[in-house]
Amino acid sequence: MCSVRVSNELGAGRPHAARFAAVVSTVMVIVVGLVMAIIVLFLRNVWGSAFSTEQEVLDRVSRSAPYLAALGFVYCCQQVLSGYPTTPKLKSFLY
Repeated sequence: MCSVRVSNELGAGRPHAARFAAVVSTVMVIVVGLVMAIIVLFLRNVWGSAFSTEQEVLDRVSRSAPYLAALGFVYCCQQVLSGYPTTPKLKSFLY
């Protein structure tokens, strides 16, 4: 997790290493999110055939693929940039 790595570096008194860890994690997740989104977009006409052979289902899956790609990219970025709640009070509030 990015937040644990950054916290460890900050706790060790290495702010430059913490910044580097945050930048590397962010760049990596952007690349992974973009690759995933590109794969979904390229396979949007094939993806529906895993679920059905009806043309209406295939068309709807094909039309919804850009939304899936965008949400997947945002979700990838959110995982790194949000952190993880560590206090029991915050966990009980969020979950």
